[in-house]
Amino acid sequence: MNIKDYNNVINRINPSGKCREKSLNVKAVSSSTQGIQEYEYSVQGVERVEKINISHLSTLAATLVIIGCGVGFGVHGIKNMHSTDPLAANVSSFIDENINNNMQIKINSQLLIEGIDSDCISESVSVDNLEEVKAKMESIQWEKCDPLILDTDEYTSSKEFLWKTVELNDKGLLYNGTEYCYKAVNSEDAEELNEMLSLNMSPEMNLMISLKEGYKFRNMSGTYSALHTVPAEASETGESYLVTSKGTISVNKDIDGVMAEGDGKELGSNDKRRYAYLRYANDRVRYDEAHGEGESTAHYDGRELLPELDYINIYKRIVSKIADHINNMQCIHAGEELGENGEKLNTYNYAFTWTEDNEEKTMNVVVDEQGRLIKYILLAEDGHTLENFELEDDRIFDADDFEMPDMYEINR
Repeated sequence: MNIKDYNNVINRINPSGKCREKSLNVKAVSSSTQGIQEYEYSVQGVERVEKINISHLSTLAATLVIIGCGVGFGVHGIKNMHSTDPLAANVSSFIDENINNNMQIKINSQLLIEGIDSDCISESVSVDNLEEVKAKMESIQWEKCDPLILDTDEYTSSKEFLWKTVELNDKGLLYNGTEYCYKAVNSEDAEELNEMLSLNMSPEMNLMISLKEGYKFRNMSGTYSALHTVPAEASETGESYLVTSKGTISVNKDIDGVMAEGDGKELGSNDKRRYAYLRYANDRVRYDEAHGEGESTAHYDGRELLPELDYINIYKRIVSKIADHINNMQCIHAGEELGENGEKLNTYNYAFTWTEDNEEKTMNVVVDEQGRLIKYILLAEDGHTLENFELEDDRIFDADDFEMPDMYEINR
C-alpha cells in the first residue's frame, strides 16, 4: 500500500462511540516539585477500546502475536506434491471454500525500517469487508505461475494475508506452498485487493506502515523541543539527569547524520545549559554541554547515548516498542488531528497503552500525511513524561539546497 492509499485509509477514521470515549488528552501541567512542564493524559469513560476498526469502525477482535519469518515470505520448502490447478476449475468455489472472516496479517518488520530487531509481526483479524474482498478476487484475472517466483526480487513481499493454507501477498500472488501459485495479471487489481484487505489492519500495524513511508525522507531541518536524559557518562557530576530543551536540528539521512543544538534547563533546577548533540554514520555520538555562556563542562564521545535527540533512531524506537509489546498493546486513539476551530492540520495522532514491568505505559505518536514523525511522547503510569520529542511548524523536509551546519564537519 503506497502513502496515497494509506492516507485514504486514515481519512476514513472518525472515532466514535467507545473510541471517542477513550480519546487521549495530552496537556501540559505545572509541576510544583520539579519546576518544569510535564505531560499527563486523561481518559474519559471507563471501557477500554480493544481495537479500532479502520474500515467500518465496528468491533475488530484482533489477537496479536510475534512470529518468525520462516514461513510466508518466500517458498515454504520443496515438498513432493501432485501438481493441481484448483483455481482454474471454479474460481467462485475456490474462494468460497478458502477465503473467510478469519484472516491473519503478517508483516516483515525488518523490511519496514532497517535496524529493527524483531522479525515478523502477525495479527489475527476478522475481515469486515469479506463480501467486497471475495467479489474483487472473483473479478480478477489470475494466471498460473511457478511458486519459485516468490523468491524473486519483483515479488518479494513485506505483507501477507493468510487463511489456513491459502496465502496472498501484497504483490498479488495467491499460493499454497509449492502446490500451486497464481498471480493477478493486472497489477492494479493486486494493489486494489491489497488496499481492501489492509483496511482490516489494527492501528498499530497502520502506524508502522506509515512510519515506513515517512522514513524515506532524505533530509530535515527545523526547530524542536525535547525532554532528554544526560547519561552519567556525559555528566560532569557522574550522575544522570533530565533536561528540557529547545533548539535547532539538522538531519542528513543519506549519511546518517544528526546535529541538534540549543538551550535547556535541568529538571528540578533553574540551571541554564547550552548543548550540542551530533551523531555520525558509524554510530559515534558526540555531546557537549556548558553552563550559561561558559566553556564546556561536560563532554562525551562514544556510541548510543541520548536517543531522544536522535531523530533517525526515534522511528526505530517506536516500531520496536510496538513489536515488543503488541501482544498487550491497546489503541486508545487514532485519527486525524484538528485545530481549535476544527481545521485540518494534515497530521494523524495515535495513542497506545500497554503494561511493561508491572507498570502501564502510554505512547503518543503524531505523523504527517507522508508518515514523517512530528511528535513522540512516552508517559509513565502516573502521567509524567519519560521521553519527549517534537518538531515545530518551521520543519522542512527534503530541501534540494540542504546543507549540514559547519559545526557538524568541524567535530567529525
